[in-house]
Amino acid sequence: GDYTVGVLRIGKRVVRIIRSEKTDTGQQVDIVRKLADTCKELGVRLDCVCVDTAYGGGAVDLLRQLGYNVFEVGFGEKAFDDVHYFNERAEMYFTALEWCKQGGSFSDEELEADLSAQRYMLDDGGKFRLIPKELIKKLLGRSPDTSDAFALTFHHGVLGYGVDFMKKKALDDPLAKARHHWQKLEKTAHKFSFG
Repeated sequence: GDYTVGVLRIGKRVVRIIRSEKTDTGQQVDIVRKLADTCKELGVRLDCVCVDTAYGGGAVDLLRQLGYNVFEVGFGEKAFDDVHYFNERAEMYFTALEWCKQGGSFSDEELEADLSAQRYMLDDGGKFRLIPKELIKKLLGRSPDTSDAFALTFHHGVLGYGVDFMKKKALDDPLAKARHHWQKLEKTAHKFSFG
């Protein structure tokens, strides 16, 4: 049920999404090359590539040998902002949500379905946490590979490469009102609103 998915996001627009039923290293590298070709056609540089370490270990080494700037991202790893987010996965999805609120756009039914299936809660420590991916798989009937690939474009390391939608804005500021509301609701899972 897993796919290899590549998402090319340039600023406030998702430009291209490539999906493949193959999950081997060669296919992963081929997708990155195709996305890099799209960048060339548009006259922009592919700044960096983020790869999910759960499936892309071999691809990381090969992509680096080919000269790509690669970030290895573990969805379950500690968040860069570990005061507010339970793990890397929650931090990237919430950053993606902020991007959408500030005018980010995409046109892809599968990505929309994946994002709409996501749920979150506050844990006992007051950190934002997404419900387990296994539950999302049950809800969708498949793995949310497209939204995971999209979320990777919001890895904290990417924000240093010309992404200005978060500039000079504390990450928790736009969420302060929602945080206060969610704390009253204890541990009920809430739906994201990417609209």
